[in-house]
Amino acid sequence: MPPLSQVHPLVVHFPIALLMVVPLLVILGLVWREYRAGIHIAALALLVIGTSMAVLAVISGLSAAGSVQPTPELQVALETHERLAKRTTFFYADLTLAFILIQLAPVMWKSWNSQRRILLLNLAWLLVSLGANVLLARTGHLGGRMVHELAIHPHSHPASPAMEEADPSGQPRRGGHRLGRVDHERPTR
Repeated sequence: MPPLSQVHPLVVHFPIALLMVVPLLVILGLVWREYRAGIHIAALALLVIGTSMAVLAVISGLSAAGSVQPTPELQVALETHERLAKRTTFFYADLTLAFILIQLAPVMWKSWNSQRRILLLNLAWLLVSLGANVLLARTGHLGGRMVHELAIHPHSHPASPAMEEADPSGQPRRGGHRLGRVDHERPTR
């Protein structure tokens, strides 16, 4: 099994994809009333799995962050990404709990068994979830920027010296990764 620091790039895309789809399912459930319960159960399942994967992404990201020697610019981006990732994960944990309560409200409180109230609660949840999706997109964008523009790569631990290789400047690197910023020419656009 790879070290936790190497798991981050493998798991980070799952919560993004799953959590971005949830509001679409909630809307579909509101529009397609006869299948609302089933669609909202599917939305809840994706919300729980996506939020759980976000927790794993944060934990593995913290581990990966400890294995790099960032440049000053990269350090600022890394700290911002970490702060946004934690905030986003807590936001989705709260949204998950709120969604559960909204779905259980008609069952738990008979006075709440009003289609209009349920619709208003779901619409309010959707509005808040759009804010969470913006935060999620910003967090993911910053992570992508660190990889593709600032060239962050966690230090990997090779299984054997045979895994060592040289980078284009002739310096050895371990496991195919360099620490911090890669200083190679980028094509101009």
